[in-house]
Amino acid sequence: MKKWRLLLVLALIILMAYSVFVPRTVQHDVRSPYFMDVTGRALNRPDMIAKWYVPFAGMDSHSVKRSAYPPALMAGEKSLTLLATTSISGIMLARDGMDSAEFLFTARHDTVDINCIVSLFYTSTLLQQLSGGNKLQRDALKSLDNLGALLNDVKSFYGYPMQKIEVEDTSFLTAKKMVGAGELQKGRKEIFDMLLKVARDRNAGYNGVRIFHPVKQADGGWSLFAGVGVTKHFDTPENDPIQYRMMPYKKLLLVCDYEGPYYKVGEINAAMKQYIDDHQMVNLAIPFEKIMQDSQDFGDSAQVKLRITYPFH
Repeated sequence: MKKWRLLLVLALIILMAYSVFVPRTVQHDVRSPYFMDVTGRALNRPDMIAKWYVPFAGMDSHSVKRSAYPPALMAGEKSLTLLATTSISGIMLARDGMDSAEFLFTARHDTVDINCIVSLFYTSTLLQQLSGGNKLQRDALKSLDNLGALLNDVKSFYGYPMQKIEVEDTSFLTAKKMVGAGELQKGRKEIFDMLLKVARDRNAGYNGVRIFHPVKQADGGWSLFAGVGVTKHFDTPENDPIQYRMMPYKKLLLVCDYEGPYYKVGEINAAMKQYIDDHQMVNLAIPFEKIMQDSQDFGDSAQVKLRITYPFH
């Protein structure tokens, strides 16, 4: 009987040792508001990973070195190398001095709604988990929290703040104009000067709203569309160079309020277009710049105050 008790005790000790010291796969999750392929961009692109993975997140960009092949981030003795990627995942090798460990971040279907969950998988022992994990594991867990925060913050994920609002300005006198290469500033001033004069001459009730949409042509020139907000209704014939147009009242706009150099507007438009595509929204009309300052006569490097706007439904 004593022999069986001894064997039982030994078996329990072995089982406990196995449970405590043998590595196992550990999983932690955060929820993403995006579909899997959209979420995947944060998991397989070094420029996005640098926004959330510890210690690179929050570091000055000049302090982080990057390698193109293999894709890697480096800062001092710390590095993160992308070993393999898919459209929805990234396997990462983290190093801190002599220590290293692999971590898998992957997007997967969410059974609760149509968006997805990001899961972190890595190998650890129960003893390590009970003690809070080693430094690399703690960094990976903190990084997962950072990733969850980034995915749920539009400005962090897309680079610019965006919000959805309802249409407020509905009635415009509009015009179009073609200008040559290098004449964007001149053309903008001329088209607004013309519209503001027409608004005064026709007693249109100009309300201070100005919208603008430039399109660069293959030859380097520009096709310009501009409008000034009015309070009076007009019937304009088709051959009139000035057209009265209305925006659908209470329809939705995606907007980004921006203050900074004008040359950044193209980058903002690209980010907003990406947002619209990611959310499967449909454009209702052309995007436009709502000028939120007194002057519309500004160059590429000038500091401007604009509301970049995309009508959608």
